Order: sequence, then structure tokens, then C-alpha cells
Amino acid sequence: MASKHDSVSFSALRISQKLPLVMVAGVLVSILAISASSYLQSANALRESAASRLSALMEVRRSALSDYLETIRQDLRFQSTNPVVL
Repeated sequence: MASKHDSVSFSALRISQKLPLVMVAGVLVSILAISASSYLQSANALRESAASRLSALMEVRRSALSDYLETIRQDLRFQSTNPVVL
């Protein structure tokens, strides 16, 4: 059987028991807030990094395609003036 002292409410505790509980609760809330903030900042930094890398890759591929097409244009110009082709 449970005695009537088994379920003690927070208001019935002495200040020497409440103070550590309140401090632990405050520390836990602070840790959770800092962790959430750090997670959000890290996620944002990772997104920005990925976007930057994709943008750089897009620029490299655009340049490579432009160079390729220019090479084809030069080949066509050369072939158009080649007497054998004419």
C-alpha cells in the first residue's frame, strides 16, 4: 500500500528541494534552446553551401557548353571554306 507521503506536490516541497529542481529545469530549457538555435543555423549554412556549389557547377557547365558550341561553329566555318567540301 502506498502511504500518503508517496505523492508529494511541488508546492509542498521545501525551498532546499525546490531550488535545485528549478535550476535543473532552467538549465534543460537553456540547453534545448541553444541546441535548437545551433541546429537551425547549421541547417541554413548547409543549404547556403549546397546552393553555392550548385551555382558554381552550373557556371562551369555553362562555360563548357559555350566552348563546345563555339568549337562547332569554328569547324563549320572552316568546312564551309574548304575547297574539297565545296
